[in-house]
Amino acid sequence: MFLNRLIPWLTAIIVFVGFELLIIYPRQIFWLIPLMIFILFFGVWTLAGRKFFKLKFWNFLITPMLLLNSSWLFYIFLESKWIRHFFAIVLAILLLMFLEMVFVYFHSRPHYQAHALENISSYLNLTSVFLFFSS
Repeated sequence: MFLNRLIPWLTAIIVFVGFELLIIYPRQIFWLIPLMIFILFFGVWTLAGRKFFKLKFWNFLITPMLLLNSSWLFYIFLESKWIRHFFAIVLAILLLMFLEMVFVYFHSRPHYQAHALENISSYLNLTSVFLFFSS
């Protein structure tokens, strides 16, 4: 239970560090992107009960995966380092909010507010579409 509580925070911090490393070492993009995807995959898999073949795992993986992939595409075209830092912070906060809500949905059901996960998912999906098409 305690490890599950840390997973949203650890995933968001690792994604933030990955984006920051991309500013310093831009040629490392070929291993940073798969690493971030794996970390996000592992985080959602752990929060969803470690069941790979269940539909609920795949349903909860779609939104953060689309957000991460469209963010990488958009991030590549940003030129200012300050905007890149700000973008990395915002992305980490958005992923943290979503993964926190997934944690509350699965592990702390009495504290879950109705339709909170649906609202966050719809906003993140809209953000993902915007980032994908603007990149």
